[in-house]
Amino acid sequence: MKLTLLTMLSALSVTWAIPFTSGADNVLARRDAECDFCKDVNGRMIQEIGNFRTEEKIVSTLENICSLYKRSEQSKCDNFIEKNANELIHILVEESDPSAACTLLGSCV
Repeated sequence: MKLTLLTMLSALSVTWAIPFTSGADNVLARRDAECDFCKDVNGRMIQEIGNFRTEEKIVSTLENICSLYKRSEQSKCDNFIEKNANELIHILVEESDPSAACTLLGSCV
């Protein structure tokens, strides 16, 4: 009995020594990456649009913004734009602070 209990305690101490990463950690890492990417796209959009925040200028910029990315990131950009284009257009036309776009889109908390 003592030997079994000692073996179990020993196994527990080994288990506790192994770092534990939860699924929540992975979700948070993905969320941070999504937020960072959104901020990057939005920053490039604001830079390209300048003070001409008309719907036509924003749509034109959205159509071309992904070409500014490396080839390896263009499909990620295309997916982001496809998913968020309508909301992004509205935010960039209507909001006085376009840097808040990623929070309003739900990409950043």
